[in-house]
Amino acid sequence: MSDTSDEPRIYLLPNLMTAGNLCCGFFAVLTIFNGMQEPDFTAAFPFYEKAILLIFGSCLFDLLDGRLAPRNRNQCQGVCKKLEALR
Repeated sequence: MSDTSDEPRIYLLPNLMTAGNLCCGFFAVLTIFNGMQEPDFTAAFPFYEKAILLIFGSCLFDLLDGRLAPRNRNQCQGVCKKLEALR
């Protein structure tokens, strides 16, 4: 295939990093809500630990997305722009 085609391209790696960031953040919030339903802190502690790990995962995905996205920002169209708007 030729690189000169006019087909729109979806740049997978930055989009995956943004989607990973979104998923980690969403599941961190859900995990915190599950921990809040426990009667005492000792029962909720594992939920909060898992939420902290998910937040660190979200930070990692955001860091990688920040490194990858500027290279492809001028080529970003369609799905890429919608994912970037969610950030």
